[in-house]
Amino acid sequence: MFDVRKRWVRDRLLRGAGVAALACGWLALRWLFHVAGLRPHQDPSAFEFAAAALGFICLSAGALLATLGEHIFDRVETSERWARRPYAGSEEDRGLRGCPVQAEPSPRLKAGVTTVQPQRDRLQAPLLRESH
Repeated sequence: MFDVRKRWVRDRLLRGAGVAALACGWLALRWLFHVAGLRPHQDPSAFEFAAAALGFICLSAGALLATLGEHIFDRVETSERWARRPYAGSEEDRGLRGCPVQAEPSPRLKAGVTTVQPQRDRLQAPLLRESH
């Protein structure tokens, strides 16, 4: 029961922070529209660019937090294509931690090839002729 109450409070706090961020973004953009309408066509100042960036970031983060709440921390299932794989040479790659994914070394590494030689065909490409 305590965990449910803790999750409920955390969810409400995150959603409240999202609504506060939405209000902050709305105020920043409202001020920006007010300032832009006062002056005739002039270049915007750095402060106006900062207000626009603040408004965009606050509105984006606020919409995310207000709609998802605590569900932003939920784990999602990804396909095997996007799953993390251990780095070559790490402890997980060598199987010291029981990682189920075992990466096969490439044939070039097995043969001891450490450098890649450039192909001469690509380096000696024919020159384009200029049309007159």
